[in-house]
Amino acid sequence: MTMRPWGALVLLLAAGALTSCAGSPEFLDNGAVQVAVYPAPQGILAIAQPADVIDLGDGCVGVELPGYDESPMILAVPLGSTLDADGNISVVTPDILELDEPTFAVGDQIHMQAAHIYRKGEHVPDDVLIPDACPSVGVWLMLPYSTDLGG
Repeated sequence: MTMRPWGALVLLLAAGALTSCAGSPEFLDNGAVQVAVYPAPQGILAIAQPADVIDLGDGCVGVELPGYDESPMILAVPLGSTLDADGNISVVTPDILELDEPTFAVGDQIHMQAAHIYRKGEHVPDDVLIPDACPSVGVWLMLPYSTDLGG
């Protein structure tokens, strides 16, 4: 699997089991769904949004954010999150918070906050791992402890 830099607003979801290439982590992939990952929350933005988890095409997981001009976006979840064979994404949360890992899939609605947003055309750091199948749109780094299922 190869990665490419993205100048887009991408919501990164962790899907599948982590694989490695020469010792480097890569995005999650269960053979049908691919999810972008990033190493750790890089800050906190005060943007809380309801979002519909969607397939952006070719199995790339994204989010549709009602009323947000940059939507849809690739969803990125923290490194260490998992994706099972049924497409359920479990987002890793910091141990200190003692929270259950939020789990969701394409078709669910979630509420989330951003650790960081990369708009289309902005440079996305190399440690944000985006599947090649994902379109060139923005990237949304999801905070693991701000996700809630339901409307």
